[in-house]
Amino acid sequence: MHIRGLVMNILTLGILLSGVFFALLTGCETERKESEIDKKKTITGVQSVDPVKISPDIYRILVDNDYVRVIENRANPGQKDFMHSHPAGVWYTLKGAKLKLYTPDGMIRSVELKPGAVNFQDPIPMHAMENIGDKAMELIIVELKDKKPAGTTGPDAVMVSPDIYRVMAENEKIRVLELTLEPGAKDEPHGHPGSVFYVIRDSTGKIFTEGEEPKLLRLKAGNAWFQEPVNQSRLENTGETSIHMILFEIKPGQEQIKK
Repeated sequence: MHIRGLVMNILTLGILLSGVFFALLTGCETERKESEIDKKKTITGVQSVDPVKISPDIYRILVDNDYVRVIENRANPGQKDFMHSHPAGVWYTLKGAKLKLYTPDGMIRSVELKPGAVNFQDPIPMHAMENIGDKAMELIIVELKDKKPAGTTGPDAVMVSPDIYRVMAENEKIRVLELTLEPGAKDEPHGHPGSVFYVIRDSTGKIFTEGEEPKLLRLKAGNAWFQEPVNQSRLENTGETSIHMILFEIKPGQEQIKK
């Protein structure tokens, strides 16, 4: 009986040890998978990560050329992107929200974005963003590239039509204007350097550009495009709703002024 009891105890111990070993293996595998997920979320040590590539459900390219890349950034309540970075540029807040910003070193910062705000940015290192509010967030981000478009010798739109063009913000690289043109109204002939146009409201109009036939514009909210420099242009609102757009004028170097 003593020997039989000893054998049973050894078998029982073996089963228990097997269970512990299996649990340890499972725990290691779970920890490994979680570690891989965390690594994907943080990507510590990486200097530059494109948000469009790593979080395509939150970032969408509207314009991409030699001078700028324009990105639509939308995040629903509770939505969080992966760690990423940004080059220098500017962003315009369409729909504000409360956010938390996370950095690879563990720092967490809360910010609140107000609708209509314009913010210039130097290159932004690795971070992640989470919408902690109860409303969807929407930004338009204009990333500046090294190459600059030409300028213009035409009149300044703000100087000749101050009731239509308003300077929202300006630095040494870019000027942000708000354009509001009521039905039936026209602005005065003016020029623009290479610029990004973003449409806020559905509307229609007609544009008159020097050396070209007049063109009918069907403007749809959310559309964006890059316009090459013009020296003489004029816009007329031919619809029943006001034309409302945000312009991002890219400043050239003196040697790039269009003659």
